[in-house]
Amino acid sequence: MGVSRICAVGQLQTPPIEWSQDGKHLVAELVRWCDLEPFPPQPPDSWVEVFCGDEVLSAQVRFALEEAGIPVSIEADIDPSQPTRFLQRLRIPTKHLAEGQRVLAEKGLCTER
Repeated sequence: MGVSRICAVGQLQTPPIEWSQDGKHLVAELVRWCDLEPFPPQPPDSWVEVFCGDEVLSAQVRFALEEAGIPVSIEADIDPSQPTRFLQRLRIPTKHLAEGQRVLAEKGLCTER
């Protein structure tokens, strides 16, 4: 027979949801389990920063790059010299750097860095 639960005084009638009754996890039957395997990390030089600045200009730069079919990674940051100012960093794959610079030059967009 044996003991299936040891708890503090007064807690016997309020088991936690993850408690296993009689050694069985009752909630586990209602859950579909899946495995998550981590993706291999990409080399740090596979993406290059093309813009760092305010949100308005960032949206224009991002739109121009995505319109040309260039994938864009966005990272929000805070200006260390002005902690109340938010910055956005835009990165593109290194293989698209020349094309991205050309697109931004054609559109007349400044790329703060």
